[in-house]
Amino acid sequence: MTVVNSSHMNDITPKNDFVYLCQPDCSVFARPVASDDSDPLPPPPPITGYDASRVEFVVEFKSSPSHDPFVVPNKQSSKRYPLISTTATAHEVVGQITAYAAQILSSQYRTHLFTILICKDSARLIRWDRAGAIVTEPISYDNDSYLHDFLTRYDDATPKTRGHDSTVADAHPKDVKCAKSVVPELTKENSFLLITIPDGSPTPKHYVVPRPRARHDIPTGRWTRASIAYDVQRNQRVFLKDSWRVLIDGVKPEGEVYDMLHKNQVPNVPRCSLGRDIGDQLHRSYTDTVVETYIGYNPPCFTPHRHYRLVLDTIGEKLHEFKTSRQMVKAVRAAVHGKCRRFCNVL
Repeated sequence: MTVVNSSHMNDITPKNDFVYLCQPDCSVFARPVASDDSDPLPPPPPITGYDASRVEFVVEFKSSPSHDPFVVPNKQSSKRYPLISTTATAHEVVGQITAYAAQILSSQYRTHLFTILICKDSARLIRWDRAGAIVTEPISYDNDSYLHDFLTRYDDATPKTRGHDSTVADAHPKDVKCAKSVVPELTKENSFLLITIPDGSPTPKHYVVPRPRARHDIPTGRWTRASIAYDVQRNQRVFLKDSWRVLIDGVKPEGEVYDMLHKNQVPNVPRCSLGRDIGDQLHRSYTDTVVETYIGYNPPCFTPHRHYRLVLDTIGEKLHEFKTSRQMVKAVRAAVHGKCRRFCNVL
């Protein structure tokens, strides 16, 4: 890995809609690995600024122990302690590290993310996923080896274990060329990814999508990413939805709902060509399970999520692209008609 002092670097994250200026004290980047591929992808550009779309994780330093926003519980007491202090300083620090996590998770396809917070002579490791964040107790890094062990093991870990989505890769130039020739919306994009979705066959399906845009949203929840994409197999334009569905009994995946609607011949429903859970056990949130183990129950705010992707062959238009109010009224009427038919079929 390469560790750089990014405290005074400019934020050069591409396609950045983030409203906060992010300048973490230290940023850790992966070093390029030599490839034996006969037709390799171009190497990543040199590090000239803070780029949330490329960073592995960040380290934030605070000069005083009082800046540690997390409460240290008294293990001898049965009293429940809040996780975060109520002071203004604590809220400022939590907001800062949450902004870093949100920008990285929105600029990349990640299953989880690690960050480090150091307050003078103690450190905390934080693991973020779509259900929340797991925070360690303070680590006295002068006396304990936990921080050193984490850095060593992270350096040896595979990209998937580090939190990178193994079903996403840089798109090959030949696929990008085909995508731009078929999908007009992609002609203005500069950076592309190849997304994989299993469909039950020996060969999964591949789709070319633009690189995601940094968003100033909280890093937890469904985190829906929708984009017009290129279907490599069928050489056509599709609508791809990447999200983290709520993993609760009785809540059907969206693709199953579309199948049910089509089987009941409900009109005005988009055609869904594929909808599947993605990846292995790392594509599931784990904060909710740790919370339940630690405090004995799972509060409603820690909802389990599962990575899910959906492909629609029917692509709508954005509201601001409607040319007349008549188009808007017709669209609403069609939606209401389909909803009424669905209600009648259910009854």
